Amino acid sequence: MFDEQRDRALGAGGGELLEIIEALAEHEPVRDVYLWAVRQIEDPSLPVRLFAVQVLERLAFNRPKFSAEAAEAIRPRLTAEDDPEVLESLVSAYAEFRHPHEVGELRQLMAHPDDLVRAQVAWRLDAIEPLLVLAYDAVGEVRGNALANLFRRTEPGTTAVQQAYADHRDDDNEDARIESLAGLARDGDEDALAVLHAIAAVQQGFTAQSRIDEIDFRRSLHFGH
Repeated sequence: MFDEQRDRALGAGGGELLEIIEALAEHEPVRDVYLWAVRQIEDPSLPVRLFAVQVLERLAFNRPKFSAEAAEAIRPRLTAEDDPEVLESLVSAYAEFRHPHEVGELRQLMAHPDDLVRAQVAWRLDAIEPLLVLAYDAVGEVRGNALANLFRRTEPGTTAVQQAYADHRDDDNEDARIESLAGLARDGDEDALAVLHAIAAVQQGFTAQSRIDEIDFRRSLHFGH
């Protein structure tokens, strides 16, 4: 049955592909889907591996009871997989299956040559030191993800993080610039807050609000694009 769904997916377009993945995620018992998919991630066929890891990634968002087992099954592929698109989804699936536990295993991919892999790692890492390194990556999307991740994982006034925000307040990448301005404004920088209000006036999905005695931000983060 699952092989038939896979074969359909390999010839499907975007909308149909998502429907097939969703149907597999809702199949009961879901563990059968997991066991089938995890066997496919070592397949010699690139399209098969990509589809399988997309299924695993979708399963991971449901926080299944076998999450720890799944993370361990995926972990060796983080160093064995040579296709960037498959690896990006493996990083996402691994981090979701590991949640809420640490994902230090992803540090080994911080210097991966593919930008999208590093961007995914920057969104998924949970330690401040490696995120501060990625905040200075040559690629704007990686910087933006690292700075966004720092924002959600640190308290206001964290010295090393404040410096990273200051260094990127005029970043030529919009995501990195906005994340830095948000961090600065959270720490009381009124000029940064004014810029954010100007951005919020023309950009949907972002709002900056002042409360009585602290600055509070609610924004639509980009979840590791």
